[in-house]
Amino acid sequence: MPQRSKKKITKSSKSTKIAGESKSSKSGKRTIINQLGLKGGEQPQVMLGGTNPPLELACRAKSNLAIYPNIFSDEGFEIDPEDGNIWIGLTLNSNHQIFTTAPRSCPNSFEGLGFLAQSSSNICAISDFFYFGNPITFIAVKVAPCSLTAPLTLGFRIKFEQNFNITRRENPRKKDGTATFGNGQISLKG
Repeated sequence: MPQRSKKKITKSSKSTKIAGESKSSKSGKRTIINQLGLKGGEQPQVMLGGTNPPLELACRAKSNLAIYPNIFSDEGFEIDPEDGNIWIGLTLNSNHQIFTTAPRSCPNSFEGLGFLAQSSSNICAISDFFYFGNPITFIAVKVAPCSLTAPLTLGFRIKFEQNFNITRRENPRKKDGTATFGNGQISLKG
């Protein structure tokens, strides 16, 4: 099972960089792809459930926090050299938690990210979401754009425990957001 190191991801015009990593050789460069342990086009294992956790449950209130920088503290991307598709990486703000089980206060609402097709555009295929760290600190997803010349927008819903690492109390929340990729840049909204 791949493990995500606690290194911050930063973006550049060509690819995502992980702070503190050497760029001395191609094989030694740390990227989203080699964080996932991919070799020759193989797919990583999903660490939590499928792409679409249940999205509508009354026990999980909407969060009033902004997607960026309050829920996700950083974002990054990388073009996969094997197939030209785009890996999007999101770093969860250290105030929050995503648990691998549903909270007691909301037993049928598993946490994680879910794909929202109605908020997405220019996506022909999407992988499952991949979760890294214990506790989870990093989430990655691979998307295949329909057009290489048009911007790509990934709509998603995050279900998480808001401010759990501060209060140590369950506080299940959800929030819709988008990650837009175009012109070599990525931005989060929501």
